[in-house]
Amino acid sequence: MKLLKTYIPLDSSKVFFYYTAEQRVDFRALVRDLARVIKKRIEMRQVGVRDAVQMMGWIGNCGNEVCCAKFIEQFESVYVYDIHTQNLPLSPSKFTGPCGRLLCCLVYERENYLIKEILPEIGTPLCYQGKEFNLVFVEPLQGYAVLEAEGKKVHVPLEELLPFGYKKALEHCKNCPTCCRKINVEHEAFTGNQE
Repeated sequence: MKLLKTYIPLDSSKVFFYYTAEQRVDFRALVRDLARVIKKRIEMRQVGVRDAVQMMGWIGNCGNEVCCAKFIEQFESVYVYDIHTQNLPLSPSKFTGPCGRLLCCLVYERENYLIKEILPEIGTPLCYQGKEFNLVFVEPLQGYAVLEAEGKKVHVPLEELLPFGYKKALEHCKNCPTCCRKINVEHEAFTGNQE
């Protein structure tokens, strides 16, 4: 059990103790001793590791104060899939925050990579300018895809590959709470990596 913070409300009716622990802690004897010494009602609150970093503050990998301590009010789930989608090296240890979970800031980039949800999977054969190519790589931020045929690679602007009305589909993706492809990839390749 690691004590993080103590909080006394303005009415001083009780004292809150916030702590982290890897497993359930039986603190009944501790509460009795504290109540006898402090002479107030005691409440013990166990918090998760993300909440602990938010509560105590920390310096993130970027060198700034962590987002959760600065402005995040509600945590969103972050997946290994987010690393994969954003064309980052598939090494969760490089994208782990001080809490030991995947970085919250990976969520901020999701919208920029939605276009990948409209395009076919990497490795899919595509017809481009009357010739069959394999889709090798998609870079949404710079707006191009790499196609390959007979050992030759071609950089193609995404607009030339996307269907008519794709902007409507993007708007739909932004508002959709879940994505079929994401769920399938999670279950097939990254089971158990939800943070």
